[in-house]
Amino acid sequence: MASVVLQNVSKKFGKTEIIQGLNLVVESNQLTVFVGPSGCGKSTILRCIAGLEEVSAGEIRIDGQLVNDVPPFRRGIAMVFQSYALYPHMTVYENMRFGLISLKLPKAEIEKRIAHAAEMLALTPYLQRKPKQLSGGQRQRVAMGRALVRQPKVFLFDEPLSNLDAALRTRMRVEIARLRKSLSATAIYVTHDQVEAMTLADKIVVLRGGKVEQEGTPLDIYHRPANRFVASFIGSPAMNFVPARLKMVGPAGQIEFESGSPLEVKAPTVSGQHEVEFGIRPEHVSLDTNLPGKLRGKVFAIEKLGDQSLVHMHLDGTPQKGMDGAFVARLPGEIEVGSDGELELGFDPSRVHLFETGGAVIPSHF
Repeated sequence: MASVVLQNVSKKFGKTEIIQGLNLVVESNQLTVFVGPSGCGKSTILRCIAGLEEVSAGEIRIDGQLVNDVPPFRRGIAMVFQSYALYPHMTVYENMRFGLISLKLPKAEIEKRIAHAAEMLALTPYLQRKPKQLSGGQRQRVAMGRALVRQPKVFLFDEPLSNLDAALRTRMRVEIARLRKSLSATAIYVTHDQVEAMTLADKIVVLRGGKVEQEGTPLDIYHRPANRFVASFIGSPAMNFVPARLKMVGPAGQIEFESGSPLEVKAPTVSGQHEVEFGIRPEHVSLDTNLPGKLRGKVFAIEKLGDQSLVHMHLDGTPQKGMDGAFVARLPGEIEVGSDGELELGFDPSRVHLFETGGAVIPSHF
């Protein structure tokens, strides 16, 4: 399999710059996920790699070869689209065969590849059916099979699961992960769903406004977000952010917020007082009030999910306007606290993230 290298890649539509001087390396035999909100440029980057869009500036190399002027069918890629893009008048077999005929492969090789892909994707019983006779998950597997039979250097997935229901999405995530590992393939996967990104990726690239905000392994990005945007985007439910003040108290720094006790922090770069945001994930708070950190608030809603409950509350001293400014705690499913009940939570200060105004991480530790 091959690596994909983007050097100073830009893409404009008219005067609007969608991709801005992007530098990125997709390693061979890895599944790299591009994730970000709608309009961040992730699908545009994928289409530029595929050759479906021309770059405005910069270079794209696949397996070391400059491919800016190489047509899509000669780039050694295969793409799976969000809409399946199957030919409705063709059978599953014919859909999978179509691209191989254009490659002018021998008939025996075509039959061998289709049989192998159909077996891997559990499509053998459906080879003579047409797309309208298949479920959504089966159609997506056909689209994957059509890519698989090409034996490409790089697989490209453009939000392939967004049209499926929740149960099928979970199943297909497992199918894609299993397939990619069995092939030791290089793959680039685009999604706005950070759960897909976390569960599938060897490396995540978080994008915003056509620029890379952070890249790294899923756990690196989850535990060490580079800025507030990444911290808020990765994780479900999202990280909580609480307004606070960071100031020097004697030889150390101290975080003060309206709800709970002050926390000492070693922040040698702090001088004076700073308005900051204190970030902590819903799963990093607890009913154990013996922990060093404490927060207090008033519960206004509880989502009971069986093994866990998502408790929505307004912290003391924060605006109480529905979901605006709400703090979410992921707690045991058996928790009994009524709506409008008071709740005190504990947390380990080592789980806290600090962000200055503007979103940058404040280097500090507790």
